[in-house]
Amino acid sequence: MQLLPNGQDVASLYFGYSPNLPLTYVGMVLFGLLFLGFCTRIFLSHSRLFLLLLPLTSLLQVVGYALRYECAINPSMGLFTAMSIFLLLCANVIALVNYKTVREIIIYSGAETRYIVIGPRFAKIFFEFNIIASVLQGVGGGIQSDPDNRAVGSHLTIAGSCIQIATLICFLIAARYVHRSDDYHFHVHGKDPKRKLFTVIYITTLLLCIRLVYRIASSAMGIKGVIATHEWTYYVFDTLMLVLCLFFHLVFFIGNYLPHVNEVIDEENYGKEGLEGQIDLKNINNNDSAQYQQSHQSAPYNVNSSNNQQTSNGNAEPSTIERLISVLPVTRVIYRIAKKA
Repeated sequence: MQLLPNGQDVASLYFGYSPNLPLTYVGMVLFGLLFLGFCTRIFLSHSRLFLLLLPLTSLLQVVGYALRYECAINPSMGLFTAMSIFLLLCANVIALVNYKTVREIIIYSGAETRYIVIGPRFAKIFFEFNIIASVLQGVGGGIQSDPDNRAVGSHLTIAGSCIQIATLICFLIAARYVHRSDDYHFHVHGKDPKRKLFTVIYITTLLLCIRLVYRIASSAMGIKGVIATHEWTYYVFDTLMLVLCLFFHLVFFIGNYLPHVNEVIDEENYGKEGLEGQIDLKNINNNDSAQYQQSHQSAPYNVNSSNNQQTSNGNAEPSTIERLISVLPVTRVIYRIAKKA
């Protein structure tokens, strides 16, 4: 612990209080156990690739709390910024898993979508807004540690948090529509898993909203406000919310309610970002492999055109969102896993 000549802890200039070191150990242990639990779940269930984001986000939290411990002992702007980024990413990755889950339901149902937002690009649309919000929050959090720019940093953080909570609310409305609509349904092992899937999605999204309300209130009151100067508020309304989100995802593991990797017959068509690539598992399972192969051979033009389209998409220039993501190695890894899934 470093002290100023007046006896003040140097770390309090960054955090607003002197961080409790034992609580950082607790955070590392909790998220480390969640990481091991998710790895075991995914390995045993042969779940879809995008669920690897769950152990990844737990690992990000372990690294974040390790950096929090180091920053409490040897505080510096670089450590504080790195810690803020790692701890910030976790909530966004959990939200991405929820987006991808609803996208899986939409595609597996094979229903014709009535609205642009409720389609195969479902996860991508919400994730792009999440990236914008995360960049604003990350930049704002880093600037707030500088006494000369705390007001600007606070405004950026509040703006990012407001965009994110608005995105989550819109996501809940869209998810509710998919949940209640009879057009979006499929069966896994003879059972309709929609109720269990959406229970996890609703609970975890509401917990993320509570965390964002805390973030907005803390930034609005400033670094010297009642919320920001009491460490217990951070652990109750931030850390605990994320632990509960991951705990619900671990206990009510959504991989058990989605078709496994070996149950997807046409993986190439499944990955398309168009309505032509939607798969109705019920119809595919009722057809034998000969009929399936014959139907694809009868339309070679469509196959070639789709392959040409995928090749052209692969060579396309990266979008502005992709350029923002590529700034950090961690966000690049998350984006690549999400895109492959």
